Amino acid sequence: MSALKCNDISTNISLYGDGCLSPEFETALQEHLTICPICRQELSEYREMRSALRSLSRAKLPGALRDSIKKKAVFAARPGMFAFPDLSGFAWRQNLMPLVGSSLSSVIVGFALFSYLLSGVLGEGSSIAANAPLQLGGRYSGTAGPLDSVSAADFARQRLAYSAESPSINPQGALAAMTKGLSGSDLRNDEMVVVARVFGNGFAQITDVVEPASDPQAVNDLEQAFEDNRSSTPFVPAKLDGRGNDVQVVLKIQNVVVSPHKRSRN
Repeated sequence: MSALKCNDISTNISLYGDGCLSPEFETALQEHLTICPICRQELSEYREMRSALRSLSRAKLPGALRDSIKKKAVFAARPGMFAFPDLSGFAWRQNLMPLVGSSLSSVIVGFALFSYLLSGVLGEGSSIAANAPLQLGGRYSGTAGPLDSVSAADFARQRLAYSAESPSINPQGALAAMTKGLSGSDLRNDEMVVVARVFGNGFAQITDVVEPASDPQAVNDLEQAFEDNRSSTPFVPAKLDGRGNDVQVVLKIQNVVVSPHKRSRN
């Protein structure tokens, strides 16, 4: 091994003092120390400093600090588990408040959507009933029918859920008295669909015939029932239904003939 320089000695002097150099390097360093008084002085100062450090007494830690260090060491050695962080007021607002706010918003939106869907399901039956065409069977006879015992006010009260859009028929009126057939003596299965305007006083007026009956007289009979002043109005007054004074409706009047043989079996 080539001769060492003072820079090499100053770099490795602590390793030489602790006996951590390789035998070859240690032999070369000793040869250099015999000829260099500066490196010998540096080695002597290092040994004096190490002896002085060994003679120092160890400082005693306070009991509270020692216990705190032990607790932190034990906690760090445990496997990771979920725990709420110890946050100050600012850290709470900065880190957790956005999470709490977004969670509450999601819950509120979820409840609102559920309520909307539930209200749609509950109102489906009323909506269908309100928009369904009125179905009647009968022939105008000018007299009250079998619904004579039901008053107009009672019947309207039972339909308040959708009577604002679907006017209630007067059970004692001329329209309800059409019970024998559409018209004529030749009774058979038949139907008629018309569009009419129902006024606030309970009378009505046909505005369009969508599907006429096989008997042309049926429309005239219906018009007579709508406008006949000799008996009660065909529809209940608007104040009983809670509807407007001019409501357009679609009426489907059906005449169904039941066979006597089928009736006897039932």
